[in-house]
Amino acid sequence: MQEHGHGKARYQRYPEGRCREQGLLWYVTSTALLTLDIERSKHSGVQSAFSQHLVKPGHVEPEYSKIYARARRLREDYDYADELRDLDERITADLLADAERFVARMDRYLRKAGAME
Repeated sequence: MQEHGHGKARYQRYPEGRCREQGLLWYVTSTALLTLDIERSKHSGVQSAFSQHLVKPGHVEPEYSKIYARARRLREDYDYADELRDLDERITADLLADAERFVARMDRYLRKAGAME
């Protein structure tokens, strides 16, 4: 594991890809929002816009908003913790499974929206 950053805010890189799932969700969600000409630069903005513009109108099921929120919360909890620590293996496995489902769902949305073939 390597530490990056300054002060209390540390970005942790895990060779196994832990905590990177939320970054992946941010990118795929940002891409989905672009189909509606919506851009946000912060994780909180992407999360809010996802709920408002994709979940509330019924384009995407509410469970995916919960997946995004959980992944974001876990990343922030671990990245901004006072002590460096590894993610629990069960939490990591659940996060990875959720991320895979989320990406698959965004793939279906992007295809339906005509953004992918």
